[in-house]
Amino acid sequence: MARKKKRDLAKDLAEYEKSRLQSGLNSVADSPEKRISEVEESLYKKAVGGTVTETTKKISNGRVHTETKIKQVQPDQRAIEYFLNNRAADKWKSNPAAEDNNDNGKIAELMEGLKEK
Repeated sequence: MARKKKRDLAKDLAEYEKSRLQSGLNSVADSPEKRISEVEESLYKKAVGGTVTETTKKISNGRVHTETKIKQVQPDQRAIEYFLNNRAADKWKSNPAAEDNNDNGKIAELMEGLKEK
């Protein structure tokens, strides 16, 4: 009899988690602005790093045990570059030296044209 209770408890927990996730996904799907905002927030968090709390649930002997771990996450360079290129394009460029060289070539051509006149 105890074995059957374990299965039922595990099944109930799995169904609860599934319904909770689906209800959260449905509410996000209703608002494209909210989805974009959540992705931007996730990108920012990945770029700056910080702490992450992970919670896991385990079932043993018919009881649900919750385990919480706090981890330190380092900033991600690619996320930083992507964020700066898209959010601060006027101040940040992936390769500013390459763009300066191209501009110098155009300026040199213009200067030559002015000298000839």
